[in-house]
Amino acid sequence: MAEQLTEFNPFEFMETQEEINQFLLECYQDDDPNTFVTALGQLVKLHGVTSVAEKAGLNRDSMYKTFNGKTQPKNGEFISNQSVIDWLNGWGAEQEKPCPEK
Repeated sequence: MAEQLTEFNPFEFMETQEEINQFLLECYQDDDPNTFVTALGQLVKLHGVTSVAEKAGLNRDSMYKTFNGKTQPKNGEFISNQSVIDWLNGWGAEQEKPCPEK
C-alpha cells in the first residue's frame, strides 16, 4: 500500500505572530519571488481562503487564483492584496494563537 503524504505547512508549527511575521519577511526577501507567494498562500489556506477573503474584503475566486501555485503574481498584485497581508498580520492580535487548531 502506498504511503499517503500531506503538504508541509510551516505555519502549523508557529506559535506567535512574531514568528509568522519573521518567516514571511524572510520569504519576501528571498531571491525567488515564488517563495513569498507560496508562504502567503500556505498561511491563507491554513486560515481558510473564504474566511480570509471575507475579512479582507476581497474576492475568494481571485485569491484562489493568486495562491493556486500555477500563476506568478506581479508585485503590483501584492500591493492590491495588501488588505490580506494586513489582516493576516493583525490576526494574532485577535486570537490567542495565530494558527487555528486542527
